[in-house]
Amino acid sequence: MFGGKNLYFKIYILLVSLVLIISCNLKSSHIAKDNGGLENSFGKSVFGGPLYEVNRFVNKPLIPIVEYDTPAVREGVEEMGMGLDIGDMDVELDSLLARLNIKKEDRDVFVYLKKVLCDPTITDDQGVYKTYTVSEFHDLLDSWGERLVSIMGSILIEVFTSLKTSRTLISGCKNNILKQGLLNRLIFVKKEYERYLKNVFNTSNFSIICVSLEHSNPYYGKFELIEMEASNFKDLTDVRDRYSKFNEDTQKGIQEIRDILTSSDIAGGQSLKTYSNDEFDILFSSWSDYQVKRVVRMHLGYLKSVGYIKMQINHLDNIGSILDASTYLKDRLVTSLKTWKLKLKDAFSQKNSGYPEYLKQIFSKSTAVEIYNNIPFPSKDDINDYDFRFPFNDTYFLDMNEYYSTLNAFVSKYNKLSDAKKVAVEFIRNIVFNANIAADKGYKTYTDDYKFYFIFASSDYFSELVQRQVNFANCQSYIEEYINDIKENPVRKNKLLQKRDELVAKYHVSLKKLFHGVNEATFEFDDSSRENYGEVWDIQLDFGSFFDNIDVEGF
Repeated sequence: MFGGKNLYFKIYILLVSLVLIISCNLKSSHIAKDNGGLENSFGKSVFGGPLYEVNRFVNKPLIPIVEYDTPAVREGVEEMGMGLDIGDMDVELDSLLARLNIKKEDRDVFVYLKKVLCDPTITDDQGVYKTYTVSEFHDLLDSWGERLVSIMGSILIEVFTSLKTSRTLISGCKNNILKQGLLNRLIFVKKEYERYLKNVFNTSNFSIICVSLEHSNPYYGKFELIEMEASNFKDLTDVRDRYSKFNEDTQKGIQEIRDILTSSDIAGGQSLKTYSNDEFDILFSSWSDYQVKRVVRMHLGYLKSVGYIKMQINHLDNIGSILDASTYLKDRLVTSLKTWKLKLKDAFSQKNSGYPEYLKQIFSKSTAVEIYNNIPFPSKDDINDYDFRFPFNDTYFLDMNEYYSTLNAFVSKYNKLSDAKKVAVEFIRNIVFNANIAADKGYKTYTDDYKFYFIFASSDYFSELVQRQVNFANCQSYIEEYINDIKENPVRKNKLLQKRDELVAKYHVSLKKLFHGVNEATFEFDDSSRENYGEVWDIQLDFGSFFDNIDVEGF
């Protein structure tokens, strides 16, 4: 009977074991599938089309389901942990601190201070920090005496306690990716703090040291922030738990940056770093929540700028309904803008396609600190600012914004012109578009209407010139009327016509010369324009003088 029970029990154990084995195999299969490639967890790569049409993965899991806590990561954590040594108490220092009546629980901070000040490897770029010998450090404390040493301990203890607490919290983190990222941050801040201490203790003057440590010490907040985030991270078992605390846009931004940095297809032949998923998550774990948001806002700001530029280009030629001009002018200008728009779209596509490579360049530095410092953040640090813009590594986006602003400025200025001034604008336009005027001088002959009209929007010279052209045209009209009224003196009439034609021809050449000196990128007159404008003005004055003296004998 007992044998029957044993048989049933063995069969039960075998069945349970079989279920467990099948379950483990299914789990392994799931992990292997997720490790098979980014597309399994992200969906299609964003680089199949233009970046501004990026698939935002709305219906995809925000972070890939992959187990990153690998033996290599665990080994890296162990190696980095050795960089957090805060020193060991020795008998001589312990005896000195006991003689100075420093409590046992308050002595560790001096162990750490001694380790820092006596370490010759802690230097600045010029290696100018003082390195104490052990005896010099002991003599310094001895010379201060009990009261001052106690005060110094109370000043140093806050940062030291935060350092120790951070170290303890990080060592207890359950996820080694997050642990290694926090270690990156803690080791960097610790090294910076140690250089700071060496600099402060370049002098042995107690008062100067105290002022520096109490009023100029930036490290209180830095260690406290690491301590706070280590406390938040310590119970997380999955790196996704950290990302899930960000809002949806930030999560999607992290995901998109990951897809760029982990793609070997982007700039593969240019020796730019391609991240593994482990490396990516360690890097982002090396930054505070604020820093991560700021990095992501850089990326999202770029996408926002791309969408804005696309809209601007598409609306460049939509001026028919807003420009108060003749149909002939509108048709000419729209045709010119359409041609320009096609060129801008092509240039935009090329520029936009270079963004993933540019992002890889930014992230190809050695450390998290170098990468963060390499990111071209705008001067405005508000990560919630709606108008956040990505400052590209050249003036491309700025130029595009300027083009659109110039177009709007032209429409606004032109619509305010009187009919006489609009006629003056067209007169000037016909001069600079005429290849026969000053053909031997090598001056530019305009062929694109938008380039001419945009100058009107960008330059105060142009606005003033239009008024002067109105005056010139009025003066010319009076001269024409006067000459036409001469009936009985053909010799004098021909002489006046000759003088008029000479001044008008010189005036046309001066206009052509003035508009030759225009920067086509900014639609503004160059440095030579002041002198060239002076020539135009002088000829206009000569023409006015000619009219004023037209009754004088000799003409």
